[in-house]
Amino acid sequence: MRTYKYRIRPTTAQAKLLWNHSCLLNNVYNKFIALEKEAYEKDKSYINLYDLNKELLKLKEENQKLSDIHSQVLQQVSIRVDTAYKAFFKHVTQHPPNFRSCRNFFNITYPQSGYSIRGNKFITKIYGSISIKLHRPIQGTIKQVSLGYNEGWYLNITTDYTPIKPGATTRVAIDLGVTNLATTSTGETIIGPTHQKHFDKKIDQLKARRDETCKKDSLRFKYLSKVVRHLHNVKTRKTNDSLHKITHDLSSKYDTVILEQLNIKDMSESKITGRNRMIRNACISRFITMLKYKMNRVVEVNPMYTSQTCSLCHTKLEKKLPLRTRTFVCPHCGMKIDRDHNAAINILQLGLAKDSRIYKQDVSIVDIPPFVWLDDDIRICLEQAIQQR
Repeated sequence: MRTYKYRIRPTTAQAKLLWNHSCLLNNVYNKFIALEKEAYEKDKSYINLYDLNKELLKLKEENQKLSDIHSQVLQQVSIRVDTAYKAFFKHVTQHPPNFRSCRNFFNITYPQSGYSIRGNKFITKIYGSISIKLHRPIQGTIKQVSLGYNEGWYLNITTDYTPIKPGATTRVAIDLGVTNLATTSTGETIIGPTHQKHFDKKIDQLKARRDETCKKDSLRFKYLSKVVRHLHNVKTRKTNDSLHKITHDLSSKYDTVILEQLNIKDMSESKITGRNRMIRNACISRFITMLKYKMNRVVEVNPMYTSQTCSLCHTKLEKKLPLRTRTFVCPHCGMKIDRDHNAAINILQLGLAKDSRIYKQDVSIVDIPPFVWLDDDIRICLEQAIQQR
């Protein structure tokens, strides 16, 4: 499956109608959530999809405006509520879904029919013809389309297209970081998005000016808040664009990626506030999520001692390397190598050891024998590093 996202240009009348239908769908959603909350408080149960659809028919009789919306678009609301409560009862999520505000556009989703795409036009009986900016061709059979708004109008088209990756199975290990987003076991350094500091500075300045000079709920306060939201959205779009390009490049080169099993949330909530912001700006968690759905296979290994252990002889340093030290020097074999590259090679060895199924539990790099999991190319590179020292 692949989802394509395109900019669309509805007219003023079309945009007004889309917002009206979004508010109607949002109200239906909130009514369903209220019913679900009542059922949960009464006997710790939830209303299933069949009963929600029956309730939907009653709401259509009460409010004739709901009849103007396509029937399958309305049914997507009950499906969304049912899916969310099933996830809550299966303990996939910790909290049940809550009410939502009409300020956020409620996506209008067509799962099967009710629309057509002809050339660069998206055509529906209700909204008419809407122009699409087709910046790339649509591949595969269209399964679902969704209209959304986020500082602009977008059309998300989901198809059944699945790209086939040619070539043999290849693996790469990645050491994640903040200064450099990732360092691969092949020695490649990947620099992540670098625009966040620029936007953070502008956002902080605008927030300070708004809070110091404007009265709350004044027109100036609302205007500056709107500018701040816009800057946040631009920052997010630029970050997503950079991460998509990096992960696409990795997925086109490699079949399997081996990563550290990190708890990003705990890392970004430590006492060192400056580093916390750097970790959040690096968007490591989003980067990992993108890799998981773009790569054929993702292997997560124990990150313990990967930065403190020599990737050639597996000698562990007595003291932890400070972050300012960027070169790893082994006291036993004398190998001198970049610390992130050394950690990436250790992660690769752990991934290969895990794939061998010799070890039933997760092991650290000091628990596996040296040389066993190194291929000839990596061993030659490490031996050259010793000779150059």
